[in-house]
Formats: sequence, structure tokens, C-alpha cells
Amino acid sequence: MRVINELMINKRASFIIEKENDQRSKEQIQALQVSAAQLGFILAPELVQAFASLSEESFQENSAMLLELLKIQKGADVDMDDFLFPNFPRECRMKSLEELSSLRFAGYLADLLGYIFEEKHARRFLGLGKYTEHTERTPLELDLESMDTITLGTMDDFYSTSCNLLGSRMALSRLDRQLLTQIFTQNSWVEKQRMIPEEIPFKETLAFLVGLQQKVDFNLQLTLKSFVDVKRVYAALLDRKIDIQYNFRLGNLKNQTRKWLLVQMERGLRHYYQSFLESAYKEREFVVLFWNRIHPEKYQSVAPRSVALLRAIKEGEKVETQAAKLERLLHEGRGLEAAKLAIQNPGNAVRRLAHLLSRCKDLAEGRQAIALIGEKAAEVDASVLLNAKCALDHYIPEKIRAVFPQGKTDKVRLVADHKTPIKPELVQEASQMLEQALVQRFAAKSPLGKVYIADNMASFHIPFGSRDESAGYRIISRGSRMKVEQDTDVLRFFVYKKIPRMGGFVDLSVTFLNKFFEGVTQCSWTNLKVEELAMHSGDSSNCQEGLSEYVDVCLEGLKKNPDIRYVVMQIFSYSHIPFNQMERCFAGLMLRKDMPNDGSGDFNGRVFEPSTVRYRMDLTDDSVTSLPLIYDVKNEEVVWCDMSIRGGFSRAGMLETLSTGTEGNVIPGAGTLTLENVMPRIATACYAAVHMKKPSLKELVELNVKARGGELVTDPTLADIVVAEDGTLTPFQRDIITKEWL
Repeated sequence: MRVINELMINKRASFIIEKENDQRSKEQIQALQVSAAQLGFILAPELVQAFASLSEESFQENSAMLLELLKIQKGADVDMDDFLFPNFPRECRMKSLEELSSLRFAGYLADLLGYIFEEKHARRFLGLGKYTEHTERTPLELDLESMDTITLGTMDDFYSTSCNLLGSRMALSRLDRQLLTQIFTQNSWVEKQRMIPEEIPFKETLAFLVGLQQKVDFNLQLTLKSFVDVKRVYAALLDRKIDIQYNFRLGNLKNQTRKWLLVQMERGLRHYYQSFLESAYKEREFVVLFWNRIHPEKYQSVAPRSVALLRAIKEGEKVETQAAKLERLLHEGRGLEAAKLAIQNPGNAVRRLAHLLSRCKDLAEGRQAIALIGEKAAEVDASVLLNAKCALDHYIPEKIRAVFPQGKTDKVRLVADHKTPIKPELVQEASQMLEQALVQRFAAKSPLGKVYIADNMASFHIPFGSRDESAGYRIISRGSRMKVEQDTDVLRFFVYKKIPRMGGFVDLSVTFLNKFFEGVTQCSWTNLKVEELAMHSGDSSNCQEGLSEYVDVCLEGLKKNPDIRYVVMQIFSYSHIPFNQMERCFAGLMLRKDMPNDGSGDFNGRVFEPSTVRYRMDLTDDSVTSLPLIYDVKNEEVVWCDMSIRGGFSRAGMLETLSTGTEGNVIPGAGTLTLENVMPRIATACYAAVHMKKPSLKELVELNVKARGGELVTDPTLADIVVAEDGTLTPFQRDIITKEWL
């Protein structure tokens, strides 16, 4: 039940327990509620009643499980008090940058001595000490209004949640795959068939289930529509990364598995031959490797079409694919003819709609192309329609835009569009055509009643994909924005890192940019303090036992500095160990109050207070950098970034960083992974996140209301469905959004 409840806490903020006929004392229930509140959660009345009905043994077991899972949500399940400077932030505000720099190098020396003499507490002998809770720190006053509610869940809720996850139109996160794998393989009593939806639209999810089916037998209907699907399934059978952009190493399969895979391909070829031909031709190199590993000629009798297609591709037969014909027509400026060819694949026609319209000769030809595509637009997936409509709604000729090659955020770059401008009339008419297609698709869903949509839902993007997005607490879509509470004094960024290898360490940094995305200043291990603006808690060089870092950013100081527009949080694996090779690494943001910049405040509570954690993400990808969050100073909003930057850093440069500069700073080496050396890439990633244009949750719900006979209301108490951060539909319920509303 622990894994099931971890999934339910992550996806539904609910906890599953069965009511019993016992009675727990009022003191026990109150103690549980207080413990949950200290973590930033309120237990719903029905959940409290369920706990009150448990036997003593069940109560102890389930309450311990609940609190453990809630601690994981906020990052409170590890020791967050081990960092360099004692009594951060009060005493650090009073020390000069030179004093802090001296303490930093003393800490490095202590870590080195501790490693040589195998002494875990060497820092104490140098007067640095491990941070302890001082008596002058008064308890933190809990803000009940900002807390999340944990409800009582049922197994029916679990089956519904798993169906939503597996049936949604977005990639499963790494944590989702881990939890679902454990549930499928370790919980024999779970009804596996109830976890699987009737339709699995996302191909990577389908391939994931194919891989699971090799370990656990369950009835899975498999339909392959292209050779790319074959590639995904092959990766899943080898238990490799399913992302088609990932060049996995081909391994051997058993004869029975090879035959099964080719039979599935043969079945798909009967209905989707052109799609298989086009995709296999694009994957010519992989086809050759596939042929050499699978030896399809041995299975000629059961898969004759597959063998013939693969042999033709392998032997280099030239084929003019539809994609090649389409590009030739577009290059020649024959937009209408290109539209007639593209519509054979309606999804591709909608994706290329703007390009097609830009190549039409005149207004009449463009309108013919729109009408042609509009006849089949309702057959296209809603996510494609929404993205195409959003691109047209924000269409600006010759604009600078961010592109993500192969969908990878760490490869983001800025480009200037120089395509032939589209006539404004065509832009508007094409957008209206796509909206009509969306309404037609959504009309097939069940009717809606009264719906309330909070105004800030326009700031949350629809979660189309999460393949390379992090898991954690209050995770939302990249580019989404969230208002910071008005009474917040300090943004406290934090990171926790635990790396088994000696010498592995991770640095937390904050960069301050102006409105042109140029660097103004920064706070990091090379610059521990920026007067009246930011302060670093100090770092350490050995993360084997688990270490934390914090950076405080004063909002009052930001308001006084007109040059600063964006505050960017970065995390660097300074020793070039990827995050997915670490035992644990996560980052987040706390919003702290009653902490004025002049040091006159009480500085209540501990440095790490779970109840003040607003966002936390696990760092689990194969990169060595992460840009989790951006704070927009002018709009007082947190922009969800969750992007990486990659490559171009030499290990040799790290040896040059020990030369001390003026005022306690450190001069980084030319090839070092530091803020100074990656500023252009940070600026590019921030520009991409800040200016990202994606369909919003508000737009999606409004289209559903229009199509499904619903009624928009302005009073949430009168609504059947409340779309808000604390409503019946929230931006954090990504699987529900993509399964039931797309």
C-alpha cells in the first residue's frame, strides 16, 4: 500500500485507508494533525474520521506512512540542517564578504581533513559546527490558508488515477514509471486490468506497458502505426529509454520475442503501410541495425510484408516519400498543392498550417487551403489543434523565437523567423477553423454543468508533455506563472544533494538579470553576499553524507534596484556527475515572512521549514545543470522553467578556481562550470521560458464549456466544477487535464 499511497499523494493529494471499528484518543488524532500541519498539510475531516476508527497497530502504521510520504513531498525526509555557515541568515547578514570567504575556505579545509582522517565532524573542530536550532528561534506561525488538504482516497480512486495516467496524452515522468512498475510487479493482489484504460493514445506509454507485459502477464491490445512505434517497443523490450530521440544500444531478443515483434509490425502494416514506409525510410540506419539483430528473413512465413519493406530499405531502394514531395512543393511556392498532399496526413497538415499558408500565392488560394484542411481537422488530436491555434493567435512575422531541437530543453536556441508573412485575414480565419475543429472534438465528451474558472488559470499552460520534466511537489507545465504572496519578505531557494562518490558536489546559485536578459550580479559560492539583495548559506565539497545549500533573496532589495527584472535559480553539478547518477538531489523554493532586510526581524522558525515550501522538484535527468525557477520582479511571479544547459565545460578549468579575487570573491577558471562561464546559455533558456507561448488551462476549459453545453459562472459556490489552484480541477492534476479535457 505504501507505493499506491505515494502515487495517490503525488497525483490526488489523497491517502487510502480502510475504516475499522476501533476508537483512537483525541490526543493521538490532534498530534497527527499538528505533525501534518507542520509539514504544510491539513487532513480533511473524512480522513481524520478514518484514522480515528483504526486500531492502535493500524493507526501507528498508517500515520507513520502518511507523515513519511508528506515529508517526501516537501523534502523534509532528509537532514536539511547540514550546511556551512552557522546561524544562517542572521549572523551572515552581519559578517563581511571577507569574513564569509574565510569561513568558506576553512570549511573546505575541514572537509579535506575529515576525508583524510575519516572524521565526519571535522568542521566542528574548526569552529564552524553543524547548524543547530538556537533557542532564540521562536516557533513559526503556521499559515493555514496556504496549506494543501489531504483527502481520504479509495481503491476505486486509485484505479481511476492509474487509468488517467496511462490514458493521458503526455509522457510519464520518471517517478510515475517507477511507481507504476512497482505496483504492476510487486502487488499481486492489485487488479491490473482495472489499471489499464481502453485507449492508450500516447505511444511511449504503450511501449512502456509492452515492456511491463514481459514481466507481468496482462491483456494489452497493441496497435503499431509506424516504424517509430516498432523502435519504441524494441527499446521497451530491452528495458531501455523509450524516447525515440535517444539512440539506445540494440540488444538481443529471444526468438519468441522477435517473432512476436514482427507479427505486431505485420499487423500494423496492413492498415498503415504508407506510415510505416515513410517512418522506416527516415530511420534507414536503424533499419540496418534492426535487420542485423532481429534477422527478419527467418520469419518470412509470418511477416512477409515486414520482411519485404525492411529489405527494400536496407538495400537502399530510393523512395520519394510524401515528406520529400511536400518540402519540394513548399520550396516551389505551390502552397495549395502542398496542402492537398499534406491533408493525406491531417495531423501533419495542421502542424504545418502556418508554413502552408505562407506559401499560398493569394488570399483566395489560402482560403481554399484552410477549407481543405478544415474538412479533416476534427480528426486531429486536440493537443495538435491547440498548439497550432496558439501559434496563429500569437503570430508575429520575423519574430525572434526559441526552438527546442528534438524537443530537448538543453538544446534550446533563439532563431529569427524569415518566412514569407501570412496575410492577417488568413491568420484569423485559420484560427477560427481550428477552434471549430476543437469544439467539434470536445462535443463528443460528456455534458458539463456550471463551471467557475479562476482568472489566474490563464497563467498555467496545458501539460502536453513531461518526458524531461521533473517530478516533485506542485509540479506544473514549463512556462507557467504563479503569483507570490503579498506578505512575502524573502525567497529562499534551496537544494539538497547526496552523492555516493567522494569529490562529488553540487552548487546552488542565483543570477540577477535585467530586462534584456543581461547579467547584473549573482550570488553563488564565488560571491557569497550581495549587500541588501542576496546571501548564500555556504557550500561544501563533500556530499557523501548529504548536504544542503540556501540562497536568500530579499524582495525589498529587489524593489529598490530598478536594473533587475529576473532572478534565476541554477543548480550545477560542479564535478560533472549527472543528476541521475546521484543518490538524491532535489531543489525548491520557500516563501518566508517577517524577515526584513535590515535584520530587525525575529527570524522565526528553522532555516528549513516544510510548511513554507511552495515548490520542490526532483533532479533526476542526465544533465549536470538545472534551471528550476525564475522570479519575474516586475510582475511578482514565479515562472516555472525546469530546463537544463549542456556541454562546453572542461574539467581542467576547475583547478583554476582557487585563486582568490578581491573582496572575498573567487575568480573562476576559463573552462569551469560556473555562472560567469555559462551566462549566455542561461540568458537563452530564461528568454525561452519567459516568452513561451502555449495554450492555457483557462482556454482549454472555456472551449470544453462551449462545446459540451456548460455554463460559466463568476461565483465558485454556485459551480459544479471549480478550476483553481485549490479547486476540484487544479493545474497540478496533469493527468486529469490531458485525459478528460483534451
